[in-house]
Amino acid sequence: MGYQKLAPNQEDQIRRFREEGKSPKECSDHMKETYDMDVPAWKISYIVGKKPAKKGSRIPSPLIPKRKYKKHLKRSGPDHLVDNNKAIEAIEKELGMRVPVEQAVSDIAKGLEQIFAGYTAIFMQLRLLVIKEKGKVFNMAKAAGIEITEEDIQE
Repeated sequence: MGYQKLAPNQEDQIRRFREEGKSPKECSDHMKETYDMDVPAWKISYIVGKKPAKKGSRIPSPLIPKRKYKKHLKRSGPDHLVDNNKAIEAIEKELGMRVPVEQAVSDIAKGLEQIFAGYTAIFMQLRLLVIKEKGKVFNMAKAAGIEITEEDIQE
């Protein structure tokens, strides 16, 4: 079945059934028998939550709760700057000195260069180990009388 709109009197009937304590399944079965309409349980819950229709209006007005918004902290003004200054002062006390921005940036750049140099050294060491192992394999093959050509290496 397609979309079926319930009349205001049918919605009132569903509200009365629910007030009497009937389950949504019983309400749905009654609507199926009486009006030959399939009314799902979610729609019954929706109808029960709506305000009843006003007299003289065709469309019932739904009960819409007022939206509640979160209260956000104010991030501008002198209070915000005071919080930042307190944080800076706490860091200065912990370090014992104030570090200029230029020095902090240069220290970070030096640290990144050291990390890059470390990784380069590790990969060079691994490359040398691979070359040594390759040399051992060639020597073992040569001692066994097996000739290894460049075509064998490329495969």
